[in-house]
Amino acid sequence: MVFITLFNTEAQAFFDFNYVTTGQLNWNPENNNSLQVAITVGFSSWCSSGCIGQEYRLAIFDDYQYGTPVLGPQPVLNKYLNGPVKWSQGGQSASFNPGEWSTAALTTHTNGQVTGTLTLTFDRDVLGGLQQGSHQFTFMLVGEDTENTTHIDKRLVSILINIPSTVKISNLEDVNLFYAEWSGSWIWKQTTFCVFDSLGGWYRISFNGANNPGGSFELKSAAGRQLHYRVSYQTPGSNWQLLNAAGMMPRWFQGSRSLDCNGQNNAILRVEIYGQDVYKVPVDTYSDTLTITVSVN
Repeated sequence: MVFITLFNTEAQAFFDFNYVTTGQLNWNPENNNSLQVAITVGFSSWCSSGCIGQEYRLAIFDDYQYGTPVLGPQPVLNKYLNGPVKWSQGGQSASFNPGEWSTAALTTHTNGQVTGTLTLTFDRDVLGGLQQGSHQFTFMLVGEDTENTTHIDKRLVSILINIPSTVKISNLEDVNLFYAEWSGSWIWKQTTFCVFDSLGGWYRISFNGANNPGGSFELKSAAGRQLHYRVSYQTPGSNWQLLNAAGMMPRWFQGSRSLDCNGQNNAILRVEIYGQDVYKVPVDTYSDTLTITVSVN
């Protein structure tokens, strides 16, 4: 009697996430490096026998959209990012948009665990439009073995983004006044600039001159002669506010939630010299450095 035993030696392929670690993003509007979040991913793309390593691909879904490997609409996360998601592992790299599979050829060369890094770059202006506080972004990271059994695994990933209450002045230029620009009783010149407020809320603004700190505003020549000036300040829809000496403007002003004020400066600074005072000093160049400070509510 002869017994014949048959064994099925067909290899099975798998993809498994072992761990995902991620930090938090503490956004600083003045630091481009604060726009990136790097996520460390430990995973295995492997087969059960007769082979080492497997080809694989990755995708990002909104957590509530994930069901099958069929991609749906672009994830909500997409509108917060600047450019595609970047992946690196073992000298290999790939870029892909949330809602799409990675298309680059990615391969592991071991049946054990390997480590890769997923980097997300957030959009500066979009983050600037978020309310102050902590924001949690959650998405589903999906990996698939693309050989043999096309096994899929998924891992829910959360990123904590902290948005501080921040104000910033930009687009500020020097003010140059000339005697020929006399208008009425005053010689004056104005400049515009942008005041960003991460909350789009209210701020206070103060001014202080370097020639006479804490006191009246004074232009000074190289010979030490002084010429008094005053500053006026206005934002769209507000009345002019006036200071003759260092201090804080008496009212609140509203900032822009756009870092560049949507290309339209939202603050006007006017420097004014009383015309009769000009007659009292010799012809010369008079200057001062004016420090402008904004503070949030």
